[in-house]
Amino acid sequence: MPITNNIPNEYVVQEYLRAHRDRWRPGTTRLRRIQARALAVALAPATLVTATEDDLYEWRHSLTGEPETIASYVSAARGLYRWMSARARPRLRIDDPTAILDRPRVPPRLPRPMLDAHFDLALRCAVRDPQMYVWLVLAGCSGLRCCEIAWMQTTDVEERPDGSALLHIIGKGGRRRTAAAGAGLVQVMRPFLRGPRGPVFTRVSDGRAHTPDRVSQLVNRFLRELDIHETAHSLRHRFGTDYHRIDPDLFRQAALMGHASLDMTRRYTEVSPLESVRYVDELTTRRVSGDWRRGAA
Repeated sequence: MPITNNIPNEYVVQEYLRAHRDRWRPGTTRLRRIQARALAVALAPATLVTATEDDLYEWRHSLTGEPETIASYVSAARGLYRWMSARARPRLRIDDPTAILDRPRVPPRLPRPMLDAHFDLALRCAVRDPQMYVWLVLAGCSGLRCCEIAWMQTTDVEERPDGSALLHIIGKGGRRRTAAAGAGLVQVMRPFLRGPRGPVFTRVSDGRAHTPDRVSQLVNRFLRELDIHETAHSLRHRFGTDYHRIDPDLFRQAALMGHASLDMTRRYTEVSPLESVRYVDELTTRRVSGDWRRGAA
């Protein structure tokens, strides 16, 4: 129930975002603003502070689209009302009407790496554009997200004697991790590292850092111009798949990719059944020839 009825929706939304300004990245803030405002519109004539459980229940069951999208909106509503009822100062609610809401079951996402042929084509076509070439390789050969490319600072790159580098980057949620860059990539990156301390990749117009959305847009536009309809993020899936072929240690791969769980790493790692043929063939040969029993004895 509301503590007071005379609070505009926009005030609630702005205070909610302000309360999380030190925790959320701009992209998260923008998404939560969109979701909170959409919720406010859908609840009308009730307001955010006067909406009842029945109002929220009807809103939840009016949502359409992919399960992931619905789950994201439900999570956003839960977060907003948890803040209103527990953390807002002054408190705006004494209850949490979203407690009754269920999130749809989200089917497990399968790996979706960019096709090898498409990655090779993109690299060949990006040779004349050093910045795009470096972005493609950072995503496809070092596993960086677009936000990590955008936020990378010159001081984050630690070159090693063998020509490779360690990349001490800030990832999602402000978490730091160390990724790696091969010697060939570092050589192409070096011109971007010679300027003053600051962002590695800057806009020509004003010398400021690209935003994560802009990096994603530019890469995706470049790919579409080549008739490649995969996205910048599919390059990160390409990295996960390729790296696992060389190093099957999922713990090391998870740390390298900045994943909090091995389940997330598996979503980025496509295992080809063709890779299993050799092992299955060896197993079958040993079993039917009797070598299995002799080896076990």
